Amino acid sequence: GMTITIAPLTTAMMNSVNISYAGVASGINNFVGRISGVLAIAVFGLVIFSSFNSLFYKELNRFNINAEERVLIEQQRTQLAAITLPDTLDKDMSEKLTRKIKSSYISSFRLVLLIISTLAMLSSVIAYYTIPNKEESGNTS
Repeated sequence: GMTITIAPLTTAMMNSVNISYAGVASGINNFVGRISGVLAIAVFGLVIFSSFNSLFYKELNRFNINAEERVLIEQQRTQLAAITLPDTLDKDMSEKLTRKIKSSYISSFRLVLLIISTLAMLSSVIAYYTIPNKEESGNTS
């Protein structure tokens, strides 16, 4: 999703350092890019999993499910929206639970999207105020 920003970001960063530090700057740029990607996947994975579990348990507690069926469902919580419900549940209960599981997943996914879009907007505001305008600074090279 953010691939389109890599080339201009790298260009801006490389143009801002002295030529004698270009190798070091390039290495740091690549390192930071890779680490931030891995870190983002881990953090947002944790957010979606935690949010799903919270919403899922809140919904699960509203249903009258026997302890054995509940354990079978809870053991699959790491599957998120792909949870397979026990065959022992009646059709109506199974449909309602399936809707609640999917709803919990969608809400969790929306939370992550909200966080990501907020961070993107925040980064653009920070860039606007911190990157100097070449025309205003008198440097047009």
